[in-house]
Amino acid sequence: MKTIYLYIVAVALIAGSCKKSVVELQNPSAYDYYTYFDSPKRINEAVIATYAVFLHPGMYSRDYYYIFDLLGNDAEASDVTLNRPPQDLWKLYRYKFYDKTNKNIGWLWASLYRMVLRANVVIDRIGALRPSVQDPDDLNSLDQYQAEASFLRGYAYFQLVTLWGRVPLRKSYKESIENKRPPRADTSAIWAFIVQDLKYAKAHLPDKDDAELGRATRGAAAVLLGKSYLYRKDWSNARIEIDALYNGSYNQYGFSGQYDEEDGLFGTNNQNNDEIIFQVMHGKFNDGEYYYSEGLQESSDGGPVTHSYRAWEYGFADMPRMRVSPQLVNSFTYPVNGIQLPPDPRAEYFFYGTDAASGVKTTYCRNCGDSVFTKAGFWWKKYEYYEDVPKYDDPQSSINSVVIRFADVLLMLAEANIRLGRLDEARDLINELRSHAKPNDPLFLYDNSSFSNQSQAMQILMHERQIELCGEQSRFFDLVRWNILKSTLQNEGIIIEEKQKLLPIPQQEISTNPNVANDIQNDWN
Repeated sequence: MKTIYLYIVAVALIAGSCKKSVVELQNPSAYDYYTYFDSPKRINEAVIATYAVFLHPGMYSRDYYYIFDLLGNDAEASDVTLNRPPQDLWKLYRYKFYDKTNKNIGWLWASLYRMVLRANVVIDRIGALRPSVQDPDDLNSLDQYQAEASFLRGYAYFQLVTLWGRVPLRKSYKESIENKRPPRADTSAIWAFIVQDLKYAKAHLPDKDDAELGRATRGAAAVLLGKSYLYRKDWSNARIEIDALYNGSYNQYGFSGQYDEEDGLFGTNNQNNDEIIFQVMHGKFNDGEYYYSEGLQESSDGGPVTHSYRAWEYGFADMPRMRVSPQLVNSFTYPVNGIQLPPDPRAEYFFYGTDAASGVKTTYCRNCGDSVFTKAGFWWKKYEYYEDVPKYDDPQSSINSVVIRFADVLLMLAEANIRLGRLDEARDLINELRSHAKPNDPLFLYDNSSFSNQSQAMQILMHERQIELCGEQSRFFDLVRWNILKSTLQNEGIIIEEKQKLLPIPQQEISTNPNVANDIQNDWN
């Protein structure tokens, strides 16, 4: 059973106040922003509310998958999507129609800033409460809660600066209240603030063995810090931070089972998998309005709903909105050390289809009778239930969303090593991952001839990331940071403009913040 579900405790935070006559008495049961958070227990409620943003519109209940699988060309819109478009998501397909009015991009922006605001509330209220707390255990709890808020704020700003570049930087709750229309900050200032937050989080978070499932750990903070350095091209510091986790400094992470086993990485019981470093917790729908779950935990229309739409809306037998793009499937057939091999075995773990020659799985329902796959095109197997049931029916998936995992650690560490000229170490790391994907096959491993120079090694690294992390919303970020988004997508038949390497500033921000509205180029960013 999962040990933490992301629900919201209904607490009204009353920021304003009104003058009272001298004869009025204060209601001792009434709380406001300054009186409610009077114990570590209530601070924890605010921390959980900050995690809950991962389930809000634009995030991991639904939209985040669509946005970045489409923009990274891992997925393509199916006929169901094109004929019955889900809100504005179909406009992202092949970069055709989205702009500053796209609702899903606007929701993502709003949710990330909501995470920042809630993290700022946690940190502000801890600062007010801490002087009155004497108990050592309570003080330790406050340290952890502040570190969790710092991690979540660092995560939110990592997303914001990577996706939009210069964005408003709200460093505290006080700043948010006193300056409701902040200007766009320089990216260097935003990255410095991210590093500051993640260093604090790394110093004060517990290791995974001492943390509740679903909460940030020291290892997660270290990897996100290393990833931040990697995106800033600070290869040495990236290597230091990521290598520490790889070598066991934050408890042992590693590969555990195959990808599609019940307790494997993308299985129905994946929350205890040792490869997962940070995850968004989902619970199967039990109560509430499950068709519109995003953020409804905080309204009278919702309930304790924490599930994901992904299995249902990517599922070939349910609401099949997203197919696998053919270019992605084609990328699983490639030479190793100059020798053309059969398709990469991961194709069978990740995709369904009828074309056996492509390496995809051509049967399904392994645990419910074995059926031959007959649907045209390529379809997702990652995050699906179709080895256990022939149809899922409703958007109620409890398979957790994996945000940071060990394979990504190996590949980021390999990339840092390549940039630093440590090609042998990079090759060994990539081969460690490939040995997990296909054990006991020396022909599947790269030898020295494939890592003779940095350029060659980077091409292998880029390809390995495309394959291993497909359908995990990674490729768009990678192509942008490598500055090859436009050229890569053009080679795949998708024509984009240079400006589209950043997302458009949402219309709601333009309409409410003149300091941002007056600092936008080409009506885009």
